[in-house]
Amino acid sequence: MEHAYHFESLRKDVDAELATLFLEMRKETSHPFIASLYEWILGFVCSGGKRLRPVLTLAALKGLGKPIGQEERRAAVALELLHASTLIHDDIMDEDTRRRGSPSLFCHYQGLFRKAYGEAKGTGALFATSSARFGASQGIIAGNLLYVLGFFCLDRNCRASEVYRSAAIAVNEGQVLDLLGELEDISEESYLAMTEKKTASLFIASAKMGAVLGNADERSTNALQSFALSIAMAFQLQDDIIDISPDAAKGNTFASDIRNSKKTLLVIRALAASPQAGRLREILAKKEKAADDLKEAVAIIGNSSLQSVKDTIEGYYDKGICSLERASLSSEGREFLAWLAGQMVHRKR
Repeated sequence: MEHAYHFESLRKDVDAELATLFLEMRKETSHPFIASLYEWILGFVCSGGKRLRPVLTLAALKGLGKPIGQEERRAAVALELLHASTLIHDDIMDEDTRRRGSPSLFCHYQGLFRKAYGEAKGTGALFATSSARFGASQGIIAGNLLYVLGFFCLDRNCRASEVYRSAAIAVNEGQVLDLLGELEDISEESYLAMTEKKTASLFIASAKMGAVLGNADERSTNALQSFALSIAMAFQLQDDIIDISPDAAKGNTFASDIRNSKKTLLVIRALAASPQAGRLREILAKKEKAADDLKEAVAIIGNSSLQSVKDTIEGYYDKGICSLERASLSSEGREFLAWLAGQMVHRKR
């Protein structure tokens, strides 16, 4: 309970800093639509989600014995803004209409457009309807605003800005690889490399941000980054499992990875080991997948690759915990980070 209380305390600090930031931005605009966009973005960032990345930054700082002020909270918040930016853009690219139990941002603004202006057939090369164009455009803009606000939070701290810049490049490169993976077969090694860029890079940056702000030595910095890498890889693999769990109440679309023909480690191993690999490949090749297709694909995965991926998760978790031992942290700080790792890796939703 002590660790859970500490987590909620750090999370509340993050949410308060986010609210302050967006209040500042809202005051700087006189246009009601832009003001409402900032309000919607704040609601999206603060509703649902776990704030794991900024909490990791602040926990690393505390473990290193450094005090936490507004500069440190703002730097931690920067990476949460970058994370939120990627989620909004991901939903557009994946055409996912749900995020955290609510309409995704592009879907929300698509609905507002229809209500205010009706619907019309699209006249351009990309969008079938005017509302689709408007919704996707607002999503792109919102994601861009979040990305720029992340830099704003770093207040000309060159070392912290370099951490942020490197993470932004890595996560975008990861998205490129993710999109390519929908179109062609990829190896297990390629999938893990993509995951390291798309998912783990933000956790690594969060740990490094804490190390940079806390003036950690090279050994501790490397240890914290290694910890974050391992736990983030386990976190993503667990997320892939949650995606195919109908009772997980994740708040997103069930089996969205299969729906979008994404080659997760679950799928890659099922294609390599299942006697029904051919059928799974047929389902993945379908442009439109019925509910029964999704259930059948999940069953094939459950009977072939699910347990091996669970074993891989535990391997990453063990490696991450071992990495913590090399960091010069207080005993309380190390224990909290180990607890946080367990919460991330062993969650059910």
